[in-house]
Amino acid sequence: MKNSIIVYLCLVGLFMHGCGGESEKSAKEENPANFIDTSLIKDGMGDEMYDRARTMFYSMPSPIELQTMIEQAGGYFRADLLHNPQTSSQYQTTEQQAMALGVYGTDMSYSTVFNQQQESLLFLAASQRVSKKMGIHDPFNGNLIERANANMSDKDSMLLIVSELYWELNSQLQEENRNQLGLIVLAAGWLEGIYLGTQIMDSENPQQEISQVLIDQRFVASQLNEMFIDYKEDSFIKATEPFFRPLIDKFLSLKMDEQATTIKESGGKMVIGGAAKVLFGPGDLKEIKTLASEARAKIIMI
Repeated sequence: MKNSIIVYLCLVGLFMHGCGGESEKSAKEENPANFIDTSLIKDGMGDEMYDRARTMFYSMPSPIELQTMIEQAGGYFRADLLHNPQTSSQYQTTEQQAMALGVYGTDMSYSTVFNQQQESLLFLAASQRVSKKMGIHDPFNGNLIERANANMSDKDSMLLIVSELYWELNSQLQEENRNQLGLIVLAAGWLEGIYLGTQIMDSENPQQEISQVLIDQRFVASQLNEMFIDYKEDSFIKATEPFFRPLIDKFLSLKMDEQATTIKESGGKMVIGGAAKVLFGPGDLKEIKTLASEARAKIIMI
């Protein structure tokens, strides 16, 4: 493993903030069956668990990073792998919408990294539509869409816009304690990243660099697993965690060669580094590809 392995999370905390005040009230009135009251989460979970959840969320980098790593490892763009942004209207429940946001967020990042800015704008619009259904309005106000349209031919500017959006929404998510929604969007974004990476990879003769990037996602799986355990009594998590459990368990089954593993804080994120190595055989990547494909098919069709 590289000396400074940055564990991914696709999202994505992205698009995950829940609006407070009038926005939260409006969401409840517009869609009471899907509204989740998160106002007492901190008190209910205890300060220690709450602080651990915040640390884990902030240790996850933006969804741009996994796609950048895949690009640098020799990956390429395949439009046929992306979820159709025009299907955003089919997601009606909060569970469906949270998972759709994770998928759209990672597809937007994938498109942006590979300089497919028209596709990136389509996924930005799809994310906005789903977010509004969830009562999430503020992050898409102002000149965000205008900036994206004006800079669609400039990859660096688009990367900056996507990253800014991630950090703003992730911060608001944490401030408003909507952690269980954030966890599911995060998990769905991660799953989509694994799906894209394994589809690009040659299963019969996997590229070493891409294989390593994907196998190193075991560290993310471990963090997601801890968060799912923390929220195991939450009804929202009970309904959604099973979609991700087989893939997480597969990653956790991979053995570790933990030589000189280090975990340190860098720029507000927790970075795993050192000589730690994930041990895997030729069949492990194929199984990960199968599990990712099966889980992804379920979460986009529910």
